[in-house]
Amino acid sequence: MRRMRARTITSSRPNSHRRGGFGRPADRHHRIPWNFYEDRGQPLFLAPTSKPRLRIEGEITCFEGEVSAEAAGIIATLFTFSHLSFQFRSSFLSDGYERLHAYVDGHPEASEIYQTID
Repeated sequence: MRRMRARTITSSRPNSHRRGGFGRPADRHHRIPWNFYEDRGQPLFLAPTSKPRLRIEGEITCFEGEVSAEAAGIIATLFTFSHLSFQFRSSFLSDGYERLHAYVDGHPEASEIYQTID
């Protein structure tokens, strides 16, 4: 059994689309909590905590379906690794992709994840 650990982190991003009185921003930042997953001290992926399940529609693979937030995070991270690898030559990207791809093999939603990325 693999040991996986999740930590919740919060990112801040400017909330420029919301306006308060007299045209001022309503708040400076909107906080978005994410779970950061790692395996044996190595980073794996980020997953949103906003909803337990998310609908995924992939134009490239024609996948349409609902997956857990964890699976959605895996899918987004795999696509991100792949996309960035075309722009940057880095062993960190290829190692991260391979580590996460190997992790997917034992995931309960492996079938949906592979359908989405292949």
